[in-house]
Amino acid sequence: MSVRDEKLLPRPLTEAQAKEELALYYGMISELDAQIGRILDELDKRGLTKNTLIVFAGDNGLAVGSHGLLGKQNVYEHSMRVPLIISGPTLPKNQRVDALTYLADIFPTVTSVLGFPNPPTVESQSLLPFIKNPKKSGRQQVYYAYRDLQRAVRTADNWKLIKYNVNQQQTIQLFNLNNDPYETKNLADNSAFGQKKQQLEALLISEMKIYHDALDITKPNWGKQP
Repeated sequence: MSVRDEKLLPRPLTEAQAKEELALYYGMISELDAQIGRILDELDKRGLTKNTLIVFAGDNGLAVGSHGLLGKQNVYEHSMRVPLIISGPTLPKNQRVDALTYLADIFPTVTSVLGFPNPPTVESQSLLPFIKNPKKSGRQQVYYAYRDLQRAVRTADNWKLIKYNVNQQQTIQLFNLNNDPYETKNLADNSAFGQKKQQLEALLISEMKIYHDALDITKPNWGKQP
């Protein structure tokens, strides 16, 4: 998409417009909940629930005003973190797993639950071990990217670093999600967290190499026009 979502409405956004956007978002959630409920009810009526593996996941979230943004064109948690619910007759019930996850993990998870081997080409991991043991240690970090403009890394201990280059202006943000889950307190310029920032910058570059990201964020002119 070549147009920022924020340009779809007049700026600055008024309180009335913000409320309307939130109402539309909540309306979509309510409609989705109702229609999924119809599917689950039909499974119950047909006696299929005990033989059905149910996976519900989202593609992305929407900012809907957070950070002054509207849509998904960012790497903040409100747009990157999505619901993932897995339910089946052989799986534990009423359980929460806090392991860091990619949506690509759904495929190997489903095959593992069904008892099928995963092809050697699958690079993601099954979540079944974490479903069986929520305290099991998993990924230590996940990597985010948006076009050639934003790169980010989040760690299992809930630190997050974001790097931007928009219109050749570079910005770094550092968040402690334990204390600041809404990412409103940038610690990047706080000398007390200088070592943490350096560690996460190095980790981000390492993750980019693992995923064959050709963008070189060590150069002063990385990124391109949005």
